[in-house]
Amino acid sequence: MRKVRSLIALISALSISSCGGGGSDDNSGNTEVTVCPRIINGQSCDPAGSPIVKLSINPDQGPNSLCSGTVVTPYKVLTAAHCFILFNSGTISIDNGLSVIQASGHSVHPDVRFESNSILNDVAIVTTNTPINSPSLPISLSIAPESGDIIGINGYGLDEDATLGLLQGGTMRVTRISPNHVTAAYDGSLSNTCNGDSGGPATTTRNGEVAIVGITSSGIKTDCSEGDETLFTNIQSSSVLDYLADVAPEIEVF
Repeated sequence: MRKVRSLIALISALSISSCGGGGSDDNSGNTEVTVCPRIINGQSCDPAGSPIVKLSINPDQGPNSLCSGTVVTPYKVLTAAHCFILFNSGTISIDNGLSVIQASGHSVHPDVRFESNSILNDVAIVTTNTPINSPSLPISLSIAPESGDIIGINGYGLDEDATLGLLQGGTMRVTRISPNHVTAAYDGSLSNTCNGDSGGPATTTRNGEVAIVGITSSGIKTDCSEGDETLFTNIQSSSVLDYLADVAPEIEVF
């Protein structure tokens, strides 16, 4: 069974700051959070001016959760559908390192499905009524990742010092591609996604242009250590593209 990489915790009782990757973790009570490293071997990033934002998802009932997301239009954030598993009503906050904006709504893919080894159509859009005032990233349609490619990863998960919400960035090597997922394995080199980074982007860079090729979805190991494997929702999946064309047709493509 793969482990989703959102961080479910009572974050209202914690001090959280910001900056980039992929992952998930659950707490076992009201006062203690299970600690796992986040983007392993990553680097700290300045969240101010970054398209990567922190999502605090606060349901009216049940524990709060933390995920990552990418600004794709001035009013919309791309993230993972599984971040909203426990969310029926409540508030969603978007933190870009400069200000915190309350979301006006969200949408998840209508056919998100949890299977034994993956989550299919793990994509969602969070919407605001006011501009987020962060740069946006396009999605990549002209360039598809291939096995062996190096992709960028970013997110706000737990770090090695058990600090929540610090934006981190790193790189991973793609090991295989399917219509639904981009897969990258962690062998102790480069970087890895981990808890709290769900919804963050996997990116490719060509001629100085950065574009989204995947969305951090799930992993094998809860501690995100060597031997882990991350699945990213393939942004070029026909089902994902159909959903985005319906709920966010103004997203730029590259």
